Amino acid sequence: MGALAAAMCGTAAWADPYLEAIHGLMRASYQHLALTYACRDVTGMSQYREARVAAENAARATGMPTGVAMQTVEKMTARILATPVKNPHPSLNDCATGVTRTKQKLLAWRAKFRSAQQ
Repeated sequence: MGALAAAMCGTAAWADPYLEAIHGLMRASYQHLALTYACRDVTGMSQYREARVAAENAARATGMPTGVAMQTVEKMTARILATPVKNPHPSLNDCATGVTRTKQKLLAWRAKFRSAQQ
């Protein structure tokens, strides 16, 4: 019985960082996608398209089938479009700084996710 309890505790300890990494990765994907969408008139559509691909790849990395990952990103996009814009005219500096920051967060969560998988 003690071995079973130890095994269950080990599983629970492993699951928390893994689930945290999945949630963090998806949250960072959403934030990066939302900011690149808000800044699309300033920085161009290519950054938004790259963020969309990064979000799809992040979703697939969690084990989602490709179709489900693409639907997930579609839902993210719909939510972004439905959310009122806080700053309708962001500056180039705010966009450049913000996009760099959200991309770094996304990369950091991707690394945490990969680490949690092992």
